[in-house]
Amino acid sequence: MLRGWANYYRYCARAGRVFTDLDWYVGKRLWHWLRWKRPKAHGRGILQDHHLRSLRRPTRRLWRDGKAEQHLLAWTPRAGTATAGWRRLTSPRLLESWMHNERCTSGSVKGD
Repeated sequence: MLRGWANYYRYCARAGRVFTDLDWYVGKRLWHWLRWKRPKAHGRGILQDHHLRSLRRPTRRLWRDGKAEQHLLAWTPRAGTATAGWRRLTSPRLLESWMHNERCTSGSVKGD
């Protein structure tokens, strides 16, 4: 569910900051849930069993059970905004090329 939500909202402004905040929140909720699930276990034992190195990025520790690991929203590739795309469309080089094409095609149409 979180992965689909992240893919939908990755086009929003400041999506990376929101994703990082949600990763912290989800990690905290997983910690509380594991403490509730194993009330007699010490915190250190829970961390040794479930807070392990990621299989995707070994330098990062996250909540993992076997091969199933916490999906970090901050790792979702973020797309550029619509305004950045519009700036690319209005670059001087592109406008010059477009105007050149208009002059060439409009001249040939009038001459026919």
